[in-house]
Amino acid sequence: MFSLLDHTAVPSSWSAPLAAAVSELSSTLGEVDRAILRPFAAFAARATEQSLVAEGRAQRTRQIRVAAGTHDQHPVAITLIRWRQSEKQFPAISKLLAVLVSAAVGDEGKSPTGRNRIGALASIIRGALNDGDSPLRVLLAGTNSIPDLIRVVDAHLASPDQGLHRTFEGVWKSWLRDTLTRWMLAHPGRLRKAMAPMALVPSLDSPFLPVLSTSGADGDDDHEVENILIEPDESASPLVQFCRAKATTLVRASQIDLYQPPDTLVPEAMLFDLCRAAATSFDQQLPLLGKDAAEEFLAIPFALASALREIDLSDVTWGSADDENGLILAISEPTLHRSLLRPPHAARPPEELSHWLEPSPDRVAWPIPPSLHDRLTKLAGPSGPLRGNPVFPARSTSPVAPYRLTNTIKKLLPAAHFGSAIPRSAVAAHIAQSLGPEVAQVLLADTFSMSA
Repeated sequence: MFSLLDHTAVPSSWSAPLAAAVSELSSTLGEVDRAILRPFAAFAARATEQSLVAEGRAQRTRQIRVAAGTHDQHPVAITLIRWRQSEKQFPAISKLLAVLVSAAVGDEGKSPTGRNRIGALASIIRGALNDGDSPLRVLLAGTNSIPDLIRVVDAHLASPDQGLHRTFEGVWKSWLRDTLTRWMLAHPGRLRKAMAPMALVPSLDSPFLPVLSTSGADGDDDHEVENILIEPDESASPLVQFCRAKATTLVRASQIDLYQPPDTLVPEAMLFDLCRAAATSFDQQLPLLGKDAAEEFLAIPFALASALREIDLSDVTWGSADDENGLILAISEPTLHRSLLRPPHAARPPEELSHWLEPSPDRVAWPIPPSLHDRLTKLAGPSGPLRGNPVFPARSTSPVAPYRLTNTIKKLLPAAHFGSAIPRSAVAAHIAQSLGPEVAQVLLADTFSMSA
């Protein structure tokens, strides 16, 4: 596994320290950086085996002796070990190290030219780790994410009065900036999701949007807006009137009305047939083609049972109710623990009424069919699910989604003329019928183009 860092075998005694270093480095990244550094995120998910990480943390104070010439053979591995053994780890240098590992295990590290470039960047990072007065630390100070890193370096390059680390400037201009930009543009959907606010805010597709006001502020600070009244055109044709009337009620083509019966979206019997076909296909494909090929057939019933969006499936991990991650599938019971997202200005009762009201939870235990939970346990492998591992490893560790649920639905049930969003909308309509649309919005973290 760790031979991917430098495309050469590493000593067995390095495996535990490297696993611990990758695990700690992964914990320093935010959601935006994880969405950009997909090669590193995929490598960290496979490399951070719990036994190796625990052994590496127990050996934290142990210094690894490096023979002469080892830096040339293992530049990335040595840099990881040096970073972990350093007394103080600067966040900006840690992000630059994650970029280094992502390039090493990605396409950039497959060619000799790319490995030479990666080795030069590794040397710069080791120099910044060893030198407490390194100008690179000052240059990158205050960067909280990869986009911040690009902004800060570009600002230094644009100003002739501000000096830049000369060696790093050559690496940045020759390949590093273009590589980071390409990673950011490769998967805009993941990046947009990572940068989305963690609150239930109104959708831009909603026919009504709240407008921020300056109530309570100084009236002199308000902008004056001139209203220009135009006489209506009485001679408008019926076609123009029809288009105007239609334009006032435009919504997304996939948008639903939460008050409509769920069966009008998709028949319940068709969903049962789809789940049965998915379970049968999984049982047949798992012993023949392995876990990666059979995974997509469990993603369909899990998406239906949990009402998750397809893009959220890669975020589901194994664990327990005590874990703080947003989407946790319990190992010991068929329950999905998910966080609740409320509107940013939701009404909260005063403290004097708290004694008379039931406490409002921040997480909800969502039941999953036991038969589906058993099959997901088989998907985890002979050793069973491990805490922190993704429930759908092929989808979580791949930079590009290996399958689309819409295509899987057509493969299992050719008569089904709907995608993965329609069953989720049916679940939302069912919840709205029983508990009201507000509960459906909070549980599914979606406004469904209604007021939040």
